[in-house]
Amino acid sequence: MTQPRTTPVFAMLLALTAVALVVLPFVSTFDDLLTVIGMKLGIAAPLQWIVPAEVRVTVIMLGLLGFTPVPPGISSLSGIRAARRKPSSFPGTAWAGRA
Repeated sequence: MTQPRTTPVFAMLLALTAVALVVLPFVSTFDDLLTVIGMKLGIAAPLQWIVPAEVRVTVIMLGLLGFTPVPPGISSLSGIRAARRKPSSFPGTAWAGRA
């Protein structure tokens, strides 16, 4: 009797997941290191005017897909409903009131 074909697939997925879980802490630590180096070199200043524009573009793209932006920190459904009734304080989401 032959072995099912899905066994190698699941083994590969399990192996990739294990490798990702081992590598992920190093990636996030390296990211923090790059952030500190960038701040010391003065690269952070240009990012302070790039990031708000990038956030606005992301919000607009998600809005086109039907997602309604919610300000950070709101986690309950009643808070989400309240956020839809009033303009959002999240950058670039003055139109978040329509849902």
